[in-house]
Amino acid sequence: MKVSIGVLAYNEENTIVSTIKQILLQDIFYLVGTEIELIIIANGCTDNTVRTAEEELLKYKLKNFSYNVVNLKQAGKSNAWNEYVHTYSSRDSEYYVLVDADIEFGSDNVVKRLIETLIETSEANVAIDQIRKDIEQQKKKSLFSYISLKLSASKKSSNYKAIAGSLYCVRGKIIRQVYMPTGLPVEDGFLRAMIVTDNFTHLDDNSKIAIADDVCHYFQAILSPLALYKHEKRLVIGTTINSIIYNHLWAAVKIGSIDAGEIVKDLNDDDKNWVASLVERYRDESGFWLVPSRVSTRYVMNLIKSDRAILKKLFLLPIALGASFIMMLITLDVNLFFRKNNGVGHW
Repeated sequence: MKVSIGVLAYNEENTIVSTIKQILLQDIFYLVGTEIELIIIANGCTDNTVRTAEEELLKYKLKNFSYNVVNLKQAGKSNAWNEYVHTYSSRDSEYYVLVDADIEFGSDNVVKRLIETLIETSEANVAIDQIRKDIEQQKKKSLFSYISLKLSASKKSSNYKAIAGSLYCVRGKIIRQVYMPTGLPVEDGFLRAMIVTDNFTHLDDNSKIAIADDVCHYFQAILSPLALYKHEKRLVIGTTINSIIYNHLWAAVKIGSIDAGEIVKDLNDDDKNWVASLVERYRDESGFWLVPSRVSTRYVMNLIKSDRAILKKLFLLPIALGASFIMMLITLDVNLFFRKNNGVGHW
């Protein structure tokens, strides 16, 4: 079995050593008959991420293991994703594991369980684990930490499986058919759309994503209100751009003879600014409001549709309503943002 692990890093010199150590402690590295490559893609870094990673990797001598540290001058996660998948990874890798450079694994069997989940679930093409905020591990939580955790709970939907860009595993033959649009600010939502529709050839099929419920990873929670606002704004910008691209791809696949993967590849090759042009054209044709309406109501709608008990829903409802009000303000801000910007490359 051949496994490729890709770490996409942007100015992560303070966390990259910890990430490398955690990855190399995963028990998949000691599984007989497994060949693993670890590729770290440093994209547009202005710190010592590359040198720090190279120095750390020199310390390890593992069997059936190879590594490469790539220094890309161009920043942007979508570009780094394309370079990793289509340029630097081995073409015969059976499974690809994408890892953000600032996460913490919940146990030493996470990567193996993701791969096993795909082996056990033939209809799935992506495996994800449980995603948790690092503040869950705190014994004493601040009020903002408590609210942050409850917001995450109200955001979850029982009928929608999301892919978190921080960690996921994809079948090799599937991921090599996917290309990220150049300049896309948020790549995980686009990847999900490509996976659950088989590159926009059929409607959304949640069975394409399998969950390894018994393992998890932690990501760093944003606890500054201003930083959280900026983060959510970036996500809404990405969601809006994705929505515009989806409409374009559905129409293009319908009238063409190739799937969305080949369409995006050709568009990237022909015009690096095609997404910006598409967004600007849509903006000119659509008027002021561009953000999909579901964005500002998702907290409340997910809570209503969830299988939680009525009392639990009532307890979470005020938090969901408060979050929805803030999201309305963010969507208004994003619509104003798009009046003067196209959002492409927004980090």
